[in-house]
Amino acid sequence: MQIHKITSFGLIFGILAAVLFSRLLSFLGVPQVVNFLHFIFVFISFFLLIGKYKRISSKKIIFPVILLTLVCFWSALLNRSGLINFLLECLIYLEPFILVYIMSVRPFTEDELEKLIRFVFIFGAINLGFSYFQYFILRLSPEEVQGVFLHMGAGAHINGAISLFLGLLILENPFSFALSRRQKTFYSLLFFSIVILTDSKQVLAALIGAFFLLSIFKGAKPKKALFYIFNFFAMISATLMLAHTVFPRIKNYLKLDNVLDGLFQKFSVFSLISDYHDNYFKFLFGLGPGHTVSRLAWLIPDYIDVLKNFSITVSPVTDAIWFEANSHYLTNLVTGSSMFSMFFTWAGVFGDLGILGFLIYSFLWGMVFCHFCIDDFSRLIFFMGIGLGFVFTWLEEPPFVVFLIFLIGIRWQRLYFVNKRRS
Repeated sequence: MQIHKITSFGLIFGILAAVLFSRLLSFLGVPQVVNFLHFIFVFISFFLLIGKYKRISSKKIIFPVILLTLVCFWSALLNRSGLINFLLECLIYLEPFILVYIMSVRPFTEDELEKLIRFVFIFGAINLGFSYFQYFILRLSPEEVQGVFLHMGAGAHINGAISLFLGLLILENPFSFALSRRQKTFYSLLFFSIVILTDSKQVLAALIGAFFLLSIFKGAKPKKALFYIFNFFAMISATLMLAHTVFPRIKNYLKLDNVLDGLFQKFSVFSLISDYHDNYFKFLFGLGPGHTVSRLAWLIPDYIDVLKNFSITVSPVTDAIWFEANSHYLTNLVTGSSMFSMFFTWAGVFGDLGILGFLIYSFLWGMVFCHFCIDDFSRLIFFMGIGLGFVFTWLEEPPFVVFLIFLIGIRWQRLYFVNKRRS
């Protein structure tokens, strides 16, 4: 048992280090394959730990993971996608749920939790230093303030989201020692400032929406509901203030005509995908891994030099939707906004894996919420993650989704440990 404890705990460190620092290593000259290393850690951990522990809440997630794998395989077979398409799609979509399993198969000790939390905040401090250096010393634009997530298309936004998560986590006082109110406020504001420096409007919008959903979820508890309703309106007030100061472009999203037009164009991607469903099987199983608007479809051009040797396949559907997006003033690359992007996670799942893949993928996230989001912090960041999946391919971005699941897992482990100690 002790060997398994060392293995699972050590591999979690490996997963975090691989996913959070891979871009920095790549920037320093390490081959691009390092960006895929975290997938290897995740699946090695899974195969080492499966069957070793008998916690029911953990094992429940295995069956839908297998189902989603089968749907992905059948979709690849039906659409003659490359084997590498199937493998990469499975890696991208299944990684967060396998990480949930890895983090929940056994209880961590208090010392292990403390080490993980310290590691995360050491990473946060390094990322904070990189971000401040990029903005104040190098004078880079907000889109280039990527922290350690260098040369990522959405690096600045991921930087903003992860920094926001860390700021919120500090307010929860996750350490074994107590922080004063002033210390918590100071450190959390340091991390929150990255949202401003990176111009992460998507993250702010997701936070507001998450507060709103949390207030509805807490409706049965009036005091809690009022607290989150207050926070919801406070966030709206703060956003309006930012629109007239450091985020003037937010005003564009406050124009109802623009918002409705942008949303209509954004969600028209579902009808565009449906136009290619020339039989019922494609409606059920999709148009093939990496063949529509998933992160994999975006990934292929960036890594074509590596992937072409593995018979990667592409589809004209991606180009057709790309052309449609660039023909509209709110979704093109020049005058548009990623807020109205037609390339986002939930559309990608439906496009690549059909309605069956969409339902199973949704069910898996529902399991994460029902079984592992057991406090308000976890629920808040969960709602943020799901909401951002409707904005862009956030749930397919490994640094973001791994960090999201890690924080949910840590909170679940912490509360489990506290409850066990009390009982």
